[in-house]
Amino acid sequence: MTARNLLSSIAEGAMRGAMAGADGTDEETAKAFAVKVLDQVLGAGSAWASSGFTRASCPSCGEGYDSEAWHLAVCPAAGRQMLRPGDEVRVFGLEKLPQLNGKVGQLQRFVNAKQRWVLRVEEKDMLFKASNLEKVKD
Repeated sequence: MTARNLLSSIAEGAMRGAMAGADGTDEETAKAFAVKVLDQVLGAGSAWASSGFTRASCPSCGEGYDSEAWHLAVCPAAGRQMLRPGDEVRVFGLEKLPQLNGKVGQLQRFVNAKQRWVLRVEEKDMLFKASNLEKVKD
């Protein structure tokens, strides 16, 4: 991991922490918080802010990463394949609600707090783990 990636990773975590509260912190305020954290810890907040460098981020779960292969191995939004909003998927492997197995729907969004996809099936939104969803077509 390069120093630039490390700074961005720390800043990303600080921004995510600032925005996690219920007070509705906006991205600009969260970035200012990240700069302050980097300045206090490493003396590098201003350098990070002026570099404009950001890490790649997952379009499904929103997490930043340095290695796409590593991220795909641990991404909570990835099942057998990488899933994205709008994908048409089939439900499989459910034991508690087997009547839903085989149902097809469209992914709406990934809910990080619940580690589940919102899937619209027959005009109803339901939550499913990525491991219980497979793309109908690629």
